Amino acid sequence: MDRQEIITLVGGILSDHGIPRRVKDELESYLAQLQRSPDDGLSQILFILDEASTNPNLTMGARTAIWNTVSALEVAMRK
Repeated sequence: MDRQEIITLVGGILSDHGIPRRVKDELESYLAQLQRSPDDGLSQILFILDEASTNPNLTMGARTAIWNTVSALEVAMRK
């Protein structure tokens, strides 16, 4: 998975209206970091998404999107 695919995946999370603004702000910040340093940014994005997935205010659709994105990013990290 290349950087553009990761940016597209996380961009899908950013466009979801069920994601809290605080999480979106953090993701936008780390997307910028990902563009500069792929490895550092990827681990930070995984941390943010993992933490966000436990938010009780998320819709099921938003939570599922986060879990799918985390899974894809974890696979990318293993490669």
